[in-house]
Amino acid sequence: MLTRHQDGILLERIGAQPLWIPWQSITALRAERGIAGKVAARDGILAVRWQLPSGVEIDTGFRADNRDDLDGWVDGWTEGAA
Repeated sequence: MLTRHQDGILLERIGAQPLWIPWQSITALRAERGIAGKVAARDGILAVRWQLPSGVEIDTGFRADNRDDLDGWVDGWTEGAA
């Protein structure tokens, strides 16, 4: 489950530790059709580009069950709400 918080994004995963991505580490949020060889219809993946503490930038992708759910994430980011 992906949850937006005031200070970042929390990804809760089954069988794994949660992943916290602080807003100040995020450099881009966008809807994509595919990432890392995984493809979804109609830009159904939320791609988050963020910087690790080491300075390395990585992309992490989240597939949406409903593409329309991504609009709030991407629109909020482009409007500076993040």
